[in-house]
Parts: sequence; structure tokens; C-alpha cells
Amino acid sequence: MNEKDWIRKKLRNTGRGCVLWPMSFVFFMVGCSVSKMYQDALETKARTHGLEEHWFEIGDTRIHYWKGGEGPPLLILHGFGGNGLRTWARQLRSLAEKRTIIVPDLIFFGQSHSDSPPSLELQSTSFLALLRHLGMQQVDVMGISYGGFVTMEMKRTAQADEMGRIIVIDSPGGHFDEEEEAARLQRLALTDPKASLVPQDWRAVRRLIGLVFHRPPYMPSWVYRDVKKEIFNQNQDSHYVLLSELRGREKDFFDMDSPILDEKQWSMGRREKNSLPRHSSA
Repeated sequence: MNEKDWIRKKLRNTGRGCVLWPMSFVFFMVGCSVSKMYQDALETKARTHGLEEHWFEIGDTRIHYWKGGEGPPLLILHGFGGNGLRTWARQLRSLAEKRTIIVPDLIFFGQSHSDSPPSLELQSTSFLALLRHLGMQQVDVMGISYGGFVTMEMKRTAQADEMGRIIVIDSPGGHFDEEEEAARLQRLALTDPKASLVPQDWRAVRRLIGLVFHRPPYMPSWVYRDVKKEIFNQNQDSHYVLLSELRGREKDFFDMDSPILDEKQWSMGRREKNSLPRHSSA
């Protein structure tokens, strides 16, 4: 970083501090939770885009989801460390203009929960049951990160007419092994592969947010502590199980991966990608 860039960064952070620190003091004094306020704002925004809140129960599993829009159905699944609205907030408006979107919280995340043992199969069977409950067929499914694994498992086990196309974003599929995992841990200076996705303190939350945002927001430490308390303190044991069971399942997904694109196909794919709405987090 050259001297001019360093000065710009210091001025930018100083400006942010002039706004954030007084706000931090006010929130601290009145006992507000930034995470809860943000979630309330997202729910209000979802309703302005025509989405409605719903619940679906199957056995001892209860799924919380939002549904709205017009057009062919699209189920969108989030990854670790969030819920449906937090992950897809910036895409809801664009998607709802052309698709009927179903935006659930994955089980053991957000407001979805179950008394059954955590597993990828539980996620898959529960969301296929949700599609049957809604009376929808040939549903396209888009999943990011861990939601990509759920998407592929659904496609692998669904009946022929239940699912249409699948879109998997930032998910390794069958391309993950011990060597790649070791390289990732080395880059992150970690020893436990689950620690990067199930943070144990506010500093780990800050590291995770730095990984999933293109331009991580500047926030004081108390905000990270609030995020840790409101989002990451729940269902940690279940999250560990969900991550652990992926190991050794590479072969289940490898054959599902798309063939390698040639240069012309890759260029076309890049042009199409540039036309999609930008994503802010995993």
C-alpha cells in the first residue's frame, strides 16, 4: 500500500469512526441489539417486495420461510452463518420481479429448527417436502456455500418431476479433499476446519465477515459481540455435526459437477454472470 492509499484509508476509517462511535455509545446505553434491528429492517424490506412470512411443519421439524413474487418457482438456500433474508437481501427485489421465490432458513439456522439429528439428508428431505406441500413441480433451486450441498443432495434424491435446474454458488461440490482443506486452514492461520464457519468469539466473527464480504463493513468490536450473541451462539453443536458429516462424501457429488467449459463457453458464462445482481455475503 502506497502512502496516498494509506492516507485515504486512515481518513475513511476516521470518518466512519466519527459516525459509528457516537452511535455505538447510544446503542450501548439503551441496550439495543443491532442484529435484531437489522433483521427487523430486512423483514420490512421483504414485505415491501411482496414477500409473506410462512411456517411449514413436518414431523418434529419446523421450517420458517418467505414466499412471494410472480413467475416460475425458485427456491434459494443460504449458507452457514446467516438466514434466508440476511443472505439474499440484495437479490430479493430483482428475483421477485420474474420468479416466485421461496426463501427459507435452513434447519438449525434462523428460525427453522428440528428435534431430529442434524444431517444433510434432513435438510434435503425437509425442503423437498416443503415443495410438495406448496404443490410445486420443476422448481429451480439455487444454493450458496452449504446451501449448495443441500441443493445437490435434493437434486440427487428428488423425483424426476420435482426439480428443474440447479445453481450452485461458491460451494466446492465434489472438489474438496484433505489437501485443499489443509491449504485453506493455512491461509486462515487455523487448525480446526470448523472454526472458520462456527466462530467462538467476536474476533472470529470479524474474520468470518472479512471472508464473506467483498468490502467488509467497518464495525466496532461491540457490534461483532452482538452478532456473535444473536446469530452464532445458537445451535453450535448442530452446526459442527453438519460440517463434520460432509467429510468423506465427496463421491456423492463429484459425478454431479458440470463438465469443464471450453474458452467460448467460459466467456459466455462470464457475460451472463456480469448481468446478475451482486451478492454481498455467504
